[in-house]
Amino acid sequence: MNGNLKNYIKKFNHDDTEYYSQDIPNQMAEEWMAENIPLIEIPDKQLEEIYYFRWWTLRKHIKTTPDGVILTEFLPKVCWSGNHNSIIAAVGHHLAEAKWLKCSKKLIEEYTKFWLEEKGDTYLYSTWMLYALYEYSCHINDFSFGIKHLSLLMNYYDKVEHAHMTECGLMWSIDDNDAMEYSISGSTEKEVGSKGLRPTLNSYMAANAYAISQFAKKAGEEEISQKYLEKYVSLKEKMNEILWDKDFYKAIHMDDFSNPSIDKVSPDQNVRELIGYIPWC
Repeated sequence: MNGNLKNYIKKFNHDDTEYYSQDIPNQMAEEWMAENIPLIEIPDKQLEEIYYFRWWTLRKHIKTTPDGVILTEFLPKVCWSGNHNSIIAAVGHHLAEAKWLKCSKKLIEEYTKFWLEEKGDTYLYSTWMLYALYEYSCHINDFSFGIKHLSLLMNYYDKVEHAHMTECGLMWSIDDNDAMEYSISGSTEKEVGSKGLRPTLNSYMAANAYAISQFAKKAGEEEISQKYLEKYVSLKEKMNEILWDKDFYKAIHMDDFSNPSIDKVSPDQNVRELIGYIPWC
């Protein structure tokens, strides 16, 4: 199997001009991948190649900083990134993939702590980071990191809730701040990307609340566990009540969130979008 891996990496390296190098340059890719990633061998060789290319690409983004090891979303510095070229938009995906690495513990825990301690622009984009951390903990059957940093998990959740909760019981967000760029449901003649009750942030925060409830339960903090479980249930129920039109989850962009209804949304914004498949319920 290592022979196949070697051939794939040789091809990837050959096709790549390595303008930017971080912790693991191309010349170290084979050694690092052989040591850290799950190896596979399947009949579909195109799929197999894509699998190894994903890992070959991910290791390019591992970066040791004065604030710990992180995963960058980009290799060159981009103007919309934060400290150390970090960006929180895709951290849920990063943790979901990185949990399969043999070296996952140091990477995931330092990377998550980087965001929880607000060393980057933690609140620039919405994220299901806490739930991704919970999935990682389930994967390794070790919940000690989440238990130890329970106060930081709650701090993250509470700040987002305080900034985004509306009177109807759902949280507002702007499509671009969901890392969705500008979407048709958020577009109006007056403003592109207006505030909306979107399946994205509400789904992420429901999942995050569930994660906190589970970490708190394992920590023996029953009152905290129940508090965040109720937040999860409430968001789930409100999404189903307000954003579900009995066919699809939709975003509601309105000026008044006191009594939101899909029926009140203008026809050109009452649309199906990919975000309708997101809700974690």
